[in-house]
Amino acid sequence: MTRIRKTCRPSLWKTPSVFRSTLICLLVLLVVLAALFLGRAGVASLFRAAASRDIMAGRLAPAQGWLARAARLDPDDYRSDLLRAACARHLGDMDGWAAAVEAARRNGAPAAAADLEHRLGLVQSGRIEDNIEHEIARLAWSGASSHDLATSVVLG
Repeated sequence: MTRIRKTCRPSLWKTPSVFRSTLICLLVLLVVLAALFLGRAGVASLFRAAASRDIMAGRLAPAQGWLARAARLDPDDYRSDLLRAACARHLGDMDGWAAAVEAARRNGAPAAAADLEHRLGLVQSGRIEDNIEHEIARLAWSGASSHDLATSVVLG
């Protein structure tokens, strides 16, 4: 009969604390390297991309966190303000939406982008009563995503 030999000492990689510590160190190292190579604006752009994905998925609380981080790194970027306006619009916070659209305009947002977000908010708030079908067609023609159009009409 063969005897199964058991080792008394488990592998270091199989213990959760060592594996977890190594993984966390690698992630921190990757974040530091990304910050060095991309700079503040690059990291803020990554945060805005994560916020945009969260908004499209309906995860608005994490999106607000990503946008707050992006605003801390690059406070004068209008794209963070426009995403913050979209997030506020999805939440139904029309005061926060109006403040974010105004901040985007102050920070140099292109007129077309700020106007698009403004008109989406007007549709959602119900302030456009005449020819809503024409306004939806104009928004689609202006480049509004189908997701934004659908949520503005349904929530409005």
